[in-house]
Amino acid sequence: MSAFSPGMPRRCSADDMAFPEHRRTACVTVAVSTMNRPSRLARCVAAILAGETRPAELIIVDQSFDMRTAALVAAARWNRFVPVTYVRQPRRGLSASRNAAVAHARQPIVAFTDDDCVPDHRWLTAIVGGFAGAERPNAVTGRILPLGSDRPGFHAMSTLTRCVRTVHRGRFLPWTVGSGANTAVQRDWLERLGGFDERLGAGSAGQSAEDVDLLYRLLCAGATIRYEPDAIVSHERTDAAERRATSLRYGFGLGVFCALSARRHDGYAIWMLGGWCADRGRALAGACVRRRWWRVAEELLMLCGATRGIVHGLADCSSHDLRAGDREIAVAVATSHGLRPCYPSGAHDWLPVSSRALRARRTAMRTWQRLLNRRLGPHSGPTR
Repeated sequence: MSAFSPGMPRRCSADDMAFPEHRRTACVTVAVSTMNRPSRLARCVAAILAGETRPAELIIVDQSFDMRTAALVAAARWNRFVPVTYVRQPRRGLSASRNAAVAHARQPIVAFTDDDCVPDHRWLTAIVGGFAGAERPNAVTGRILPLGSDRPGFHAMSTLTRCVRTVHRGRFLPWTVGSGANTAVQRDWLERLGGFDERLGAGSAGQSAEDVDLLYRLLCAGATIRYEPDAIVSHERTDAAERRATSLRYGFGLGVFCALSARRHDGYAIWMLGGWCADRGRALAGACVRRRWWRVAEELLMLCGATRGIVHGLADCSSHDLRAGDREIAVAVATSHGLRPCYPSGAHDWLPVSSRALRARRTAMRTWQRLLNRRLGPHSGPTR
């Protein structure tokens, strides 16, 4: 059975992977997050619809303050080409937006991009081909290139330019695996891990790193992630002021991510943070030697942001509930210590799709956190 259908989209399994000879429809949900940027959204959707492979459904999650984006979606009539689900979400945060898209998705694969990105015409074809690879990956990431030609005063941001196809299993530095603006994940894995951590990402207290966190949790849970360089998305350039602000947010989010990982007694978090700081230190030294003072400022901003993020994560994350994905990693860590995980009553129902009372859910999660901390103790080595 093929993953493509020449007519109306249909439900299909993740194993339905074959290539068409001309434009077809892939059994993929494309999720686009947007906020107050209707013109950029129109450009992004136009590129998706112009691709040689179209998605079975398009989900647009709108967190705008006004109704311009809603009016655009109604007027554009994109559903003439592909079924469109428009979700108006007042709750802020990129992670919340992507989780809303996953909740509405009906296809076995969800591909994420943002309104300031322009997918290549072969983007979905390459993603489908990535999932059809011999290693049968559970997620596919791809290249992110700067959009358009160089312009004075504008800079590339959030790029990923490696041209070598790579398969990732086990522990990797997650920011080398991919980026959220060009990531596709099997929906059952997203549901298993509880989706994106809403403490992280643009618009949240964590400010960024929601994609780093998801990719890391996927790898820790045993998923296979394929980096497919033929899956290309172009990201809009930013001016100097926005680039500096983004550098600070990226550093802050990474610090929060490492702090949250450390709170789960994950010793690899310290190694990740050390590796990232070493990379930033080398980049800072190189910028000083070359007298590229704007780059020096950006590296310092990222290091400063990371320091603040670590403090924020260690100080505040104790008041947050353990999410479904956090619990799975905590169980894996407990198992690696030779312990038998102990579940409080009802702990098997912690997926966010549950509609149980919030107070009962929080009580159960805090009970689990106390039990786990008591069993593991402050060290990260095996219990004897």
